[in-house]
Amino acid sequence: MTSKVDFINENTTRALMKLFIPLMLAMTLTMAYRLVDSLWVGNLLGEAGMSALTASTAIVLIMNSLSMGVGNGVSVMIAQRVGAKDTAGVKRAAAVVMIVSLVFSGAICLVGELASEYLLTAMGTPAEVLTEAVSYLKLYLIGNVALFLYMQFTSIFRAFGDSVFLMKGMLMTVIVNAILDPIMINWWGFNGVAIATVISEFVCLAYAFAYHYKKKWFSFDFKAMTWEDVKTMGRLCVPTSI
Repeated sequence: MTSKVDFINENTTRALMKLFIPLMLAMTLTMAYRLVDSLWVGNLLGEAGMSALTASTAIVLIMNSLSMGVGNGVSVMIAQRVGAKDTAGVKRAAAVVMIVSLVFSGAICLVGELASEYLLTAMGTPAEVLTEAVSYLKLYLIGNVALFLYMQFTSIFRAFGDSVFLMKGMLMTVIVNAILDPIMINWWGFNGVAIATVISEFVCLAYAFAYHYKKKWFSFDFKAMTWEDVKTMGRLCVPTSI
């Protein structure tokens, strides 16, 4: 199975399956990622570790869903320009996506760092695991910046017809995380779980840059960015995020 999907020139059913199967597997791997953390924490750190990990699960899932939701809007934004063969528009839109995504995810990280303890307390996190839960969430939010940017890269690739990259990246993340979890837990205790997560997410982002360099489907034109492109991104991404 090739990674490129062409709805115009190939069989529609085959194209749909080439798009659907990798995306379904990628979503499954996203859940497997959390399962790997739970398995290592449960076996190495016991009940207290599991409680601390579970405390931030809702926030982590919201962050993941937000990055995917924005990505759906980004994919539409880029695909419109690819379909119109607007090369300059693709360069401009890709630059806007990267800058807005960096600023947005950075702002979420900053707010989260300041509000982590308040949020977890408001969610009823037990006092005996609150310190570990806050520490985990603060570390995770750093990695979330890399994850957010990675998801937008996958969305741009998907707009060019590549449906497999997200699956390959998530598989890499799960494997790296599974290998690093026991090592980092042994070195840094519960914080090691978050450190392993952050490292695996930055590895994924590095893979996205390398993949982009290899394929060269598009480039970034930061000088040509316009507020109109920013508004278009907002118009498409806000509904898909919600």
